[in-house]
Amino acid sequence: MKMIFNNKGITIVESLIAIFLTAVAVVSLISMQPLSWQSAGRADSLSRAVGLLQQELESVELNILTGNPPASDDHFVDIVIGNQTFEKRTTISQPSTTIWLAHVHVRWRTNPKGIRSSIIVSRQPGFDI
Repeated sequence: MKMIFNNKGITIVESLIAIFLTAVAVVSLISMQPLSWQSAGRADSLSRAVGLLQQELESVELNILTGNPPASDDHFVDIVIGNQTFEKRTTISQPSTTIWLAHVHVRWRTNPKGIRSSIIVSRQPGFDI
């Protein structure tokens, strides 16, 4: 008895396995999408806050070097950047006659702890800007 084999095409079992594996891969990728969007939102908020923090530190430094030291904010001030509201507080102290210490704290709704940074600015007589 002679058997004839037909090896020309794909069987239904192979097709079903391929469809199943593709479906598993697609469902896995779709389930990771919300986490990806959440991480992108956190990164966006953090980058905006860092930009605001750096801008405030540079502004304080410039004002001190030009002879106009700004006053401290004892409370948080709301600042809107894009569609998000940030709260900023700047504290400036003067430990000596030519040295200022500025602390800036920026926080936002999803990160109540926020980020902080400080700068020490020294004015030397005769080197005014």
